Amino acid sequence: QTTTMSILPFPPTPLTILHTSDILLLLTYGILHEALLRLYLHQKSKRTSHERKLQIHLATLRYEAARKRALGPSAFVEASKLERAVLATEKELGRLVEDREARTAKAGKVVKRLNLFSNVVILLVYWGVAMLAVDGSRIGLGNESSGEDGYLEKGIERANAFWAGLWFPMSY
Repeated sequence: QTTTMSILPFPPTPLTILHTSDILLLLTYGILHEALLRLYLHQKSKRTSHERKLQIHLATLRYEAARKRALGPSAFVEASKLERAVLATEKELGRLVEDREARTAKAGKVVKRLNLFSNVVILLVYWGVAMLAVDGSRIGLGNESSGEDGYLEKGIERANAFWAGLWFPMSY
């Protein structure tokens, strides 16, 4: 017996257990967890307002130094002062970039630990809880009667074969 939906035919799935509320809870938790961790990483890795102001100031200083150099030897003193200011600003900006990179690396470690903790908690809470189970006795794979010996084992084999065919259709 095959039900047609759209173009592809598929066999009906005889489910005995389906915990939709737990599945939706885990999906919602996963989405929120990932979104919050990405927001946290973004906040820790973005440039500060002081760093942005320094970059603008550095660009202005470089422009002024290039303009003074173009004036020739008469503006040598002003050009050298601006070049020293450029070097000092670059040094300060480099320190800020290193601080941001250190902050980002530390946030990455925190996120890694939170992910590990979250996975362990979910594993402990849902260990042994079947979210979905297939009743192998209701899957028709042949002309076997229900009075045969080992009917339960054949039902388990049927359920396993059904899941393997459903999840890995190219190998069956």
